[in-house]
Amino acid sequence: MPSMIIHGYNGMTLRDGQQRGRAGAKAILQQYEQFATCRRGPAMVNLKETLTDTLVHFQDLARPLGIVHKMPQEAAVEVAHRLERTGMMLGSHKVNRAVKMTASDADFESGQGDPVIGPIDELVMLRAGRSPQWELFEGGGVGVVQSLLTRREAKKFT
Repeated sequence: MPSMIIHGYNGMTLRDGQQRGRAGAKAILQQYEQFATCRRGPAMVNLKETLTDTLVHFQDLARPLGIVHKMPQEAAVEVAHRLERTGMMLGSHKVNRAVKMTASDADFESGQGDPVIGPIDELVMLRAGRSPQWELFEGGGVGVVQSLLTRREAKKFT
């Protein structure tokens, strides 16, 4: 757990994956067999985190392939609210707190400050620390969150 506090959830997951990956294919397959029937999820993960992972990671895969897939609106609103509390683990808490985000196509509003207005799908991606489709946003806070995400990305490579 101290690793998560120092390096964030994504860094902790990366290092764990790298360590497990060095075990070799045989050991990885043995672990898969060992845990394949386990019905318990990871610590600190409930159904809402699973929903968040499903919506966000689907977009992580689909968007680079040019696949457009709208998130179910009700689920996207739930996830956008959830990311208010869990964004810290994704490194997006500064973005989530810097502006007032309002969905243009759903009943969602959160935060204070300059407005960022856009589709709920793009707000979810932004709140999850992903680069959204910036051209779909409007409002005085867009530059603020672009700057915050750019700085965060730059820190990853230093």
